[in-house]
Amino acid sequence: MPEKFSQFLYDPKFSLNDETKITVNFTKEDLHKIEQYSNNVVEFHDKLRTGWKNKPSLKESLELGYRGEIAFSKIFNLPMNDQLTFGDKGVDFWFYGLSVDVKTISKLDHKLMFSSLEAIKADIIVLFFSYSIESASMLGFTTKDDLLNDLLPKEYFVELDMGFGPRYCLDKKFLKSVKELLYHDLVLRNSGTISISQKNGEKFIYEPI
Repeated sequence: MPEKFSQFLYDPKFSLNDETKITVNFTKEDLHKIEQYSNNVVEFHDKLRTGWKNKPSLKESLELGYRGEIAFSKIFNLPMNDQLTFGDKGVDFWFYGLSVDVKTISKLDHKLMFSSLEAIKADIIVLFFSYSIESASMLGFTTKDDLLNDLLPKEYFVELDMGFGPRYCLDKKFLKSVKELLYHDLVLRNSGTISISQKNGEKFIYEPI
């Protein structure tokens, strides 16, 4: 993990379970892009005869995931990866030299899930919630180190059978606060020019150095 970034991880300003979320409301242009993307991917799979049987389910799943990705790109002003492939190999974005995998759930009682430990590819995994097509909310994040190097208590990251085979699951209450990612972004984007302090309760103050 790059040294410049790692100095900000696990900062004492932040804690688990603070339930802060950042919501992005989509524009008509965003909604059109989401619809167009899912249609294109379904058509792509059709042409290659990849064996997808349930096209409505595939389309719905694609749109859910893409809503989270668009929201993340808007929050951090990062470019989207719109390549039509069989998957993104577990990496959706690059964030100051670290790979990011964006996961999106449609119900708040759902968990962050992986089909296997080998499926955890990215340095950072960010969880979004999107109940409807109008918006998506960033709920928190974890890291590959947290999940694979025993930095979380074992009872947090557990193997469960969710009805479609075993999955490795992390409840959203064990995610790190979204405020930490915003803090990293602001500090690294403006490295050497600002300081950040927390005053007046939850309000963060950004001051020139």
